Amino acid sequence: MAPPQIVTFEPQASGTAGGQIVSLFGNALDSVTAVSFGVQPALVFSAYPVTGQLTYNSRIDAVAPPGDGTAVISVSAPGGSTSTGPGSFRWVDPTPVAVVSSVSPLDGGAGTAVSIRGGGFTGAVAVAFGTVAAQFQVASDNLILAWAPIPAKATELVDVTVTAPGGASAATIADQFTYIPLKPPKPAELSLSPNYGSVAGGAFVTLLGSGFTNATSVAFGSQVAQFDVLSDGKILAVAPPASGGTPQAVDIIVTTPIGVSTAVPPDGFTYVVAPAVTQLTPSEAPYLGGTQVVIGGSGFSGANEVLFGVTPAVFQVWSDGVVTATAPPGIGLVQVAVRTTRGISAAGAASQFTYTAIPAVAQLTPQSGAAAGGTNVTISGQGFTGATTVAFGGVIAPAFTVNSDIQITAISPPGSGVVDVTVTTGGGVSPVTVAGQFTYV
Repeated sequence: MAPPQIVTFEPQASGTAGGQIVSLFGNALDSVTAVSFGVQPALVFSAYPVTGQLTYNSRIDAVAPPGDGTAVISVSAPGGSTSTGPGSFRWVDPTPVAVVSSVSPLDGGAGTAVSIRGGGFTGAVAVAFGTVAAQFQVASDNLILAWAPIPAKATELVDVTVTAPGGASAATIADQFTYIPLKPPKPAELSLSPNYGSVAGGAFVTLLGSGFTNATSVAFGSQVAQFDVLSDGKILAVAPPASGGTPQAVDIIVTTPIGVSTAVPPDGFTYVVAPAVTQLTPSEAPYLGGTQVVIGGSGFSGANEVLFGVTPAVFQVWSDGVVTATAPPGIGLVQVAVRTTRGISAAGAASQFTYTAIPAVAQLTPQSGAAAGGTNVTISGQGFTGATTVAFGGVIAPAFTVNSDIQITAISPPGSGVVDVTVTTGGGVSPVTVAGQFTYV
């Protein structure tokens, strides 16, 4: 029996999912017992003789298995004889043609942000509104964000098309966008709220007027601001830092694709110096609150709020540089801030205020000592940092050492009977407990 021979095959490619019928032409193929694509067997195949051909006398139709890349097609016959096809078989998926299924919004002017939905957008190289190219960003294979370019006519209906590696999308009713005429930007008189802010920037400013749709820029003097167009008549902007960091009055200008606003009113926004906290006296106090704190700094005139962290405090303004406030209850480290109509003071090391916890005595070692005093007593507990006194039944110990926040060693003073040992810190006096009792013997 003659060995099998593959002369040619077609087609020479299939999708990666397989399933393509591949025809092998050659000689003695009707006796083949196996067909392989690389190391993978054909899903199924059938062989039969062919007559009337000069270069081959048989044919196999084989179903390509799933795969990726390239492989050599081979056949096997009884007795172990084999044959491989010329060239390689290739698995490759065709590149899909872009399809636009919807655009949103359906109308607008130049600069309108348009969401284009569909498929086949990966690798997109162009987006056009009619015949005019647009700026765009490919968000995913199914979504493109584009900005309507200036149209050939002020009012017209155009097809939005996407060109991707698989080709350009076909024009359909689903991709149509209507240009509508827009008005140039025009702020309303006295429309800034507020019309002042800190030289450090950050103030949220509402600008009212008309023609703000598709605004591309909002500038405070020479400084460009971040902003959101809330409607054709309303913009919310964040004031940028003042040029040079100095107090000044500036124009606010709105730019759109069809014009630039005039300053209404001129010098309508004023940069001012915000208050600043440079000193706190004292800078720590018990967590229960009630401590009078002197706040030093500048820009305090007209202060309308003093905050310890996020908690408002009762306060009084004595001058532009001095405010006194009653510390509210609190925990841990907080920032003290003074707010005026010109802004709020910035956080910093000088404005840090610490709430101290009340100390607590948990154990005494030993728990008794000589009536004459002089016993070395180890006091265990917590909140001992900054301790100012240690007392045995109200009598101050002649000496003590704060070893850590949880331990003190003290020398007992003379005494009699059973007494309570207490520790005093900036957070207060430790409460009386059984664990803190010391017996004189």
